[in-house]
Amino acid sequence: MPVVTIRDIARETGLSPATVARALGEDGPARPETREKVRKAAARLGYVASSAARSMRNQSSNMLGLIVPDIVNRFYSEMAQSIAAACDARGMHFLLSITDDDQDRELDQMRAMVAARAAAVALVPGPRSHPDMAGLVSRQPFIQLVRKSDQLSSDWFGFDEEAGIEAATSHLLDLGHRHIMLVCSDERFSTGCARQRGYRDAFANRGLAIDPDMMRSGVPTLDHGHASSAEIPAQVTAIIAAGALLTEGVVDAVSSQGRRVPEDLSIVGFGIENWHRWWLGGMTRISPPVKVLADSCADHLLAQIDKREIAPSSEPHIVQHVLRLEVGRTTGPPRRT
Repeated sequence: MPVVTIRDIARETGLSPATVARALGEDGPARPETREKVRKAAARLGYVASSAARSMRNQSSNMLGLIVPDIVNRFYSEMAQSIAAACDARGMHFLLSITDDDQDRELDQMRAMVAARAAAVALVPGPRSHPDMAGLVSRQPFIQLVRKSDQLSSDWFGFDEEAGIEAATSHLLDLGHRHIMLVCSDERFSTGCARQRGYRDAFANRGLAIDPDMMRSGVPTLDHGHASSAEIPAQVTAIIAAGALLTEGVVDAVSSQGRRVPEDLSIVGFGIENWHRWWLGGMTRISPPVKVLADSCADHLLAQIDKREIAPSSEPHIVQHVLRLEVGRTTGPPRRT
């Protein structure tokens, strides 16, 4: 089926192409009756305005982009849904891209956003961004979400990861646990660094030493969570799974071993997955306010678009939301020996 053009509408209405173009524009000079006549003809013929042409005129599209590692994690899918809703309320389009934490894919997706003249982009950076990313992110309003890359200078919206893990570790220490295993992402991820600091701080605040073997860091995947818990040292009485996919992997491994929770092993999870609420009557977990983060991020980017603040400020805008510890039935005093 051929594409309907302004010339087709002009033939349909008996008007000149220039008059049709003005009538279709939001601020073009045209009489109300002419504008109504043109719009009815456009709807009847199935005319769709060219977003590419509009982007060339306005220097940017009405599209906001989000680049995330995956959408298997409900954490990221909920974030995408909330930002998409904010865009829809403002009459903007939303584009979602997935990187699998691969720096080349991250670069390709960012290039695609720039090529599409995205009005703004939010990125959850991988463990290491491509060197060419720094030049691309300066093309439009841009922020980093959840994670921070030292290679990229931008505003950042995330969580107080350090305080969240410190609260979870302190909860277990208060119950009497001393051999607590932390399963988390490694030092390549800003979230991994912050969560490890929170774990260390909780022990240090009580004058307690940390066994380095208790910290199992790696890529934040289900496989790493499972592998970290496949062989649990005999002295371990509690595990903190500091990541949504890590939590699923840890629970899968522990369940297959027939361990009783919390009688044999206390578990603190991380995330907003629905199954956390019913597993063993409710998991003790660190719960991130994903919608609050997504809404604040979207509001900030949309405000930047309105003000045309494309150049980053000398002082990056930093927003940290509080991680909430929800105490459930999967933590209790350590087993007696």
